[in-house]
Amino acid sequence: FKEAGLEVELNEPDPKGLLMCFEVVEKNSNEIIGAASIINNKSNYQIKTFAITKPYQGRGIGRYLLEKMLDELREGGAKKVFLVA
Repeated sequence: FKEAGLEVELNEPDPKGLLMCFEVVEKNSNEIIGAASIINNKSNYQIKTFAITKPYQGRGIGRYLLEKMLDELREGGAKKVFLVA
């Protein structure tokens, strides 16, 4: 995830407008297998990053992560969400 620009070091400033970060962790190995972030830019919510590692793609994990992200945004009152890809 670091190589894909999806990870920020603790000593780095938060990306502008960062609202939420999500991680999917494989239970047995404790490995991060998916990650995503949402930013808020002038009341617009944007899915800024979204990735599932290759060995876990095609198993519905991305769909699960997206549904959880949208649930969080709905609970927070979001009406529109944009995907920046």
